[in-house]
Amino acid sequence: MKVLLVVVLSVFIHFSFYSFVHEETIEQKITKDNHKSTNSKITYVKIKAPKAKQTSIAKPKPKPQKKEVVKKEIPKVEKKITPKTTKKVIKPKPKPQKKEVVKKPVKKKLPNIDKPTQTFLDLYGKEFDNFSQETKIYLIKNIRNIASITKIFLEYPYMSIQAGQSGVSVVEFMLYPNGTITDLKIIKTSKYFLLDDNTIETIEAAYSDYPRPSKPTVIRIYVKYILN
Repeated sequence: MKVLLVVVLSVFIHFSFYSFVHEETIEQKITKDNHKSTNSKITYVKIKAPKAKQTSIAKPKPKPQKKEVVKKEIPKVEKKITPKTTKKVIKPKPKPQKKEVVKKPVKKKLPNIDKPTQTFLDLYGKEFDNFSQETKIYLIKNIRNIASITKIFLEYPYMSIQAGQSGVSVVEFMLYPNGTITDLKIIKTSKYFLLDDNTIETIEAAYSDYPRPSKPTVIRIYVKYILN
């Protein structure tokens, strides 16, 4: 038993000694390494960071302010006004313009109307008043003459004489300046077609001898058929 104790103690003593020696050797190594590290030169290289490209933002140019122009007051120089002697210009008086005198057409006086002529003009009634002055004068002067020429060419129909037919036919037609006629018609019948037809035939035979008007004129005359 005692022998075991001695062995254990010896082992413990040896182990503790070994550990102590081993710690010293480790500390020496560390101090050497630290000494070497202090003696070694360390060179530092500065690495420059790449410069960031600055994007230049174009700022709007400020508008140039208008300079206030200060007007210099120019001293007014009073000019001496010398009165001018103005000559009086006498303008000629304008000649009075002659007024154009518009001559009114002078109406010709109607010729005197006898009773036989008036009986023919009564066939026109109020329409006669609407005719021109020229037409009125022509009818007053010539209507009776037209009736007389017609009477020259008039022949009483034999059959009407045998039948004892009598009466008055009123005829109308348009007479032109060249002597022709149009629109020949009976406007008032004699009540017998033989007498009316004979009136139309008589006008067609006699119109070339009628006095001619200056413009187309309506002619109205009556043709009488009287048995003796």
